[in-house]
Amino acid sequence: MSESSEQSILTGEVVFIILAVLFASSVFLHLYNSSNDSSVWEDFYSKQISTFVNSGVDGQEISINVQKGVSIANRNDIDTSIIQSLFRFDSLTKEVCVQLDKVGPTCYPYFNEVVISHVDSKVIDEGMILTFRINKLNNGGDNE
Repeated sequence: MSESSEQSILTGEVVFIILAVLFASSVFLHLYNSSNDSSVWEDFYSKQISTFVNSGVDGQEISINVQKGVSIANRNDIDTSIIQSLFRFDSLTKEVCVQLDKVGPTCYPYFNEVVISHVDSKVIDEGMILTFRINKLNNGGDNE
């Protein structure tokens, strides 16, 4: 092989490596940014809470650490002093709605015939904890 063809192959390999590194770094940067994105966490919390509601029993109190969501809401200038403004339960549409930014909430349905009550928050060493109680509906449709 001549020197010029070896140099041409080497140049092609260097260009390929540089492009591969640029592509990989852009993918990792996108994944890092998405992990702190409010829409990702809204989706996570609404689905997770819906799962807890669907598997809960009458009178059960659920506690969930929502510190990450509260931090994201603070970063997006959302008032976090009232936890019900971030995490809402709609018994008519049977949905859990989570809003961590000013765009609008992400809602996810639950299937049990329940009413969510006693929605509150408390601060402990691990961060902000969302608590709520699951109450089954009686036959008349009213809360027992």
